[in-house]
Amino acid sequence: MKTMSKEEKRKPNSYVRFLTIMFWAALGGGAIGFLMGFVGVDQWNMSIFTKVLSKMQIPLMILILGITVSISEIVLIKLRKLNLLLENAEDEEADRLEYEEEKVGSIGVIVSNLAMVLTLLSLAINYSSSYVEKHPAIMIVSCILTVIIFGYQGIWQIRYVKCLQKSNPRLQGDPGCMKQKDFQKAWLSSCDEAERELIYQSGYEAYIGIMRIIPMCAVAAMICHLMWNTGIFAVVISGIIWIWTTVIYVKSCVSKRRRKINIE
Repeated sequence: MKTMSKEEKRKPNSYVRFLTIMFWAALGGGAIGFLMGFVGVDQWNMSIFTKVLSKMQIPLMILILGITVSISEIVLIKLRKLNLLLENAEDEEADRLEYEEEKVGSIGVIVSNLAMVLTLLSLAINYSSSYVEKHPAIMIVSCILTVIIFGYQGIWQIRYVKCLQKSNPRLQGDPGCMKQKDFQKAWLSSCDEAERELIYQSGYEAYIGIMRIIPMCAVAAMICHLMWNTGIFAVVISGIIWIWTTVIYVKSCVSKRRRKINIE
C-alpha cells in the first residue's frame, strides 16, 4: 500500500478549500448586504453623477479623440523607426528590437481598443429616446464623433498590421477584409513555430483572464441593480459571454482532439 508523503499530507483537500472559499464569499456578501441595509443604500441614486457626465459628453469625447489619436500616431512613428533599425540589426540586437516592437505595438493596440470602449461609454451617458427628443443636436454631434473615433481606430489598426508586415514580409493576411476570421487564419499560418506558440500561450492566458473577470462583472452588475435599479440586462450579457466563452473553448479542444486521431 502506497504511503502518503509529508507534502501530500500537508496539501489541503480540494473540496475543503472550495467550501472555505464559498464560506468566506457568503460571509462577505452577507456583510455587504447588512451594511447596505444599515446605511439605506436603496435610497442612493446616481442622478448627480449622470447629470455631470451628461453635460460633459461632447468635451469628453473630443478629449478621448485627441489623446488617443496623439498616442496612436506616436506609436506608429516609433514602430517605423524600429523597422529601420531592424533592417541591419544582428541576431541579439534584432531580438531586442523585436521585443521593443512588440511592447510599443501592444501599447497602441490597448489604446486603440480603450478609445472605442470609452467612446461607447460616453455615448451611452445620454443614449435614450427621451434625451434625443430634447437634445437632438447634441446627440447628432456625439454620434458623428463616435463614427470618427471608430473610423480612425479601425484605419489605425490596419496601418499597424501593414507596418508589421512591412518589417516582416513573411506575415500574410489582409487586415481590411470583411471576414476577420480569414485574416486571422492567414496571419497565423504565416507565423513560424515560435510565434505560434507565443500566440497560443497568450490566447490561453487571455481565456483564463476572461473566465476570472466575467463572474466578477456579473456579480458587480447584480450589486448595481440592487443599489441603483440598473436592470438585469448587464447580468444577462455577462452570463451570455461567460457561457459562450466556455462553449468555444471546450468545442475547440474537442475538435482539435478529434482531428488529431482522425475521427470524422
